[in-house]
Amino acid sequence: MSTDYYAGLDEDLAPRLQLPALIDMSFLMLIFFMVSATLQRQEADLDLHLPGFSTDASSTSQQVENMRIEIDDNGAVWMNQSIVNAGSEYTVMELLAERLHRYATVVDVSGGEPKVMIRCSGAATEQRFIDVLNACRLARIEQIHVIE
Repeated sequence: MSTDYYAGLDEDLAPRLQLPALIDMSFLMLIFFMVSATLQRQEADLDLHLPGFSTDASSTSQQVENMRIEIDDNGAVWMNQSIVNAGSEYTVMELLAERLHRYATVVDVSGGEPKVMIRCSGAATEQRFIDVLNACRLARIEQIHVIE
């Protein structure tokens, strides 16, 4: 006789955990979330050049003035040595994306390729750097160089 007592129920009717149904449900949920996720071009897909890295294609391109963006210790964004201040209708990143879009349009018209040089302070937050990358993505700028 067994020492387990199930309130007068037969041992064959004891509650059991059914793992195959749990595993099936887990896979169904995984497939659902994978299918419903949207695929967007993120920062990892941008052509990012780190310091000390050069390609032959970039050296043969036309000389165009590069856009310089600096992020200081406080997270303020400077564009060609002037600070990007947002008014009441734009945020800093929206204003930066608009200015970068105008820059990219002018460079495209002149026959060059828009390039952005980013210098980020070590004390600045990573999110501010990612915001600048997102602004470059919105402006469709793919040549991004990180400088020291």
